[in-house]
Amino acid sequence: MTEIFAIIIQFFILHLFFSTPFNLNNYKIFNLNLSLNYFDVIFCNIIFHIFILLIISFLKINVLAYFLIILTISSITNIFFFKKNMLSSINIYTIIFPFICFSIFFEIAYHAILDWDGLAHWFWKVNSFYQGQDIEHIKNLPLPQYPHLGSYIWSFFWKNSLFNFEYIGRLFIPYIYIVSLFSVCVDIKNKLFGFLLILLLISASYDIFLFSGYQEYITFSYFCFLSKVVFWNKKNYSARLFSYIIIII
Repeated sequence: MTEIFAIIIQFFILHLFFSTPFNLNNYKIFNLNLSLNYFDVIFCNIIFHIFILLIISFLKINVLAYFLIILTISSITNIFFFKKNMLSSINIYTIIFPFICFSIFFEIAYHAILDWDGLAHWFWKVNSFYQGQDIEHIKNLPLPQYPHLGSYIWSFFWKNSLFNFEYIGRLFIPYIYIVSLFSVCVDIKNKLFGFLLILLLISASYDIFLFSGYQEYITFSYFCFLSKVVFWNKKNYSARLFSYIIIII
């Protein structure tokens, strides 16, 4: 029962954390004349925070302070806009989204193990960051040339979770995986077809083994979202500039 509660809480923490700086209730970012859907905005926030965490990973900054500041800002922003815009964003996709996330989260909890590279390579870095070591300590670990960012984010959400379950830190990976698929599909006018396409894409790409410590879904999610971002170049100059910024980050 404790783990079920922990997973539910972690979903809402992830969703709240990634609801800023671009507000989920105002999809016209920076007046770019570029209307984004609900999940586009979430993924833009994901890219923003991953970039910030990349910078923080090289510095000696209190990650708990950053975590609490972002949650506070997100909470205030969402409360402020709730009555005005939140109800208008509710649709079949925003209702189904958490249920799909919970399904994957619970399966990861059921198979709460680390496989192959997850245990032999990535978790060494995760545990190093979790124990408060800086990036210089990576050179003392196996395969120090492996990129550290995914492991850093994993340790970030593990260390700042309410429950000390290692796999809680990994839940950000299936979260961004599902967000990327929804981002691509929800603009389809026929909602039934869009929903079926989401289920088809999940069926074709889902592999529980890769959620046992691997990083591939982070890359997959980015390129999935990138496949949509490239179409922003067909908009005005400001939209193209914003798309280039997202791609570079």
